[in-house]
Amino acid sequence: MGEGKFFIISAPSGAGKTTLTYEVLKKLKSRYPISKVITYTTRASRPKEVHGTDYHFLSEQEFLNKKEKDFFLETTKYHENYYGSPKNILDKSKKGESFIIVADLPGAKNFLKLLPNPILIWIEPPSLIELEKRLQKRNDSRENINARIELARKEIETEKKDKLFKYHLINDNFDQTVNELIKIIENELKGK
Repeated sequence: MGEGKFFIISAPSGAGKTTLTYEVLKKLKSRYPISKVITYTTRASRPKEVHGTDYHFLSEQEFLNKKEKDFFLETTKYHENYYGSPKNILDKSKKGESFIIVADLPGAKNFLKLLPNPILIWIEPPSLIELEKRLQKRNDSRENINARIELARKEIETEKKDKLFKYHLINDNFDQTVNELIKIIENELKGK
């Protein structure tokens, strides 16, 4: 078995990257050795998020202790919370396992330097108005929603300018976007 591949899925907050990733993995897991990297974070869990499945939720001190022990491949701070990916994914990849990493834009840029030939996939909401509607469903504060929309605007502009990502999808029809994402990942895994 050859080495696994790394798929970096990035999008503005609320564009659907995590939900899309779970749906894609449900359909691919039985055919390929692929899984989502479970990120460590200091942010509070949202309703329905499960520790060890969605994220590993840690206190800031627990996170910093792991960071000091060189546990993480990379870390980032986003909206006052730390996020980090475990370093052991490199060894697992050498044994043939592929991974999907859900990352913010700075995290995706970081992974470009840290991983062998990562495949970057950018997902956008159909519009900033639709993004605002999605964020409102999270019961977040108006201040946080406004900050996330402004950040999304900047991230979308940055990607249009920098063209960092190999693939671009607009998440305006969930099932269609899932199918497009599966096709991209399958083609990459098959070396097409």
